[in-house]
Amino acid sequence: MAAVSIPDRTHEERAALVAALSSPHAYAHAVELSIQVIETHISHLFLTAQFAYKVKKPVDLGFVNYSTLALRRRYTELEHDLNSRISPDVFLGVEPVTARPNGGFKVGGDGEPVEFALKMRQLPADRTFSALLPAWRTLWRDFTPMQMLCRRPLHSVVSMQ
Repeated sequence: MAAVSIPDRTHEERAALVAALSSPHAYAHAVELSIQVIETHISHLFLTAQFAYKVKKPVDLGFVNYSTLALRRRYTELEHDLNSRISPDVFLGVEPVTARPNGGFKVGGDGEPVEFALKMRQLPADRTFSALLPAWRTLWRDFTPMQMLCRRPLHSVVSMQ
C-alpha cells in the first residue's frame, strides 16, 4: 500500500513544524550544535546532541496508522512504555509539542498540543541499532541450531502436560 498523507496537517503545516523543530529555540534545554534531522517513512527524528526527539508523521500505511493526533499520541506513549522497560535511561518520556503564540513550536511548551514527541537520550553513533546490527548478525550466524535451542526458555521447548 502506498503512503497516504492525512489531512489533519497540511504539507505546509508539517513543513513549518519540521523547520521549527530544526531550530535550537524549540527546546527547553540548551542546544549547542546544529540539530540533525532524520526523516523516515513514518517519522522525523530531531537530534540535539544531548537528546533525540521522534515525531510521528500523519500517515496511514496500512500496517501502521498515525492518521490522527490521538493515534500519534497513543502510539508514541506505547512506544515509550514498551521501550522504557528495557532501556529506561534511554527512553525518557513523551513531550507535547505546542504552538507558540508568536509563531513557531516548542517541545514541552504550555498550551494545546499539536503533536507529541518521544524524548530519548541521544546515543553515540557507534551505539545505535544500525551500527551494532552487523556485529549481531555475525554473532547469531555462528550459533548452531543446538545452541539456539539451549537459549530458549525451558517452557517453550518442553510441553507442560
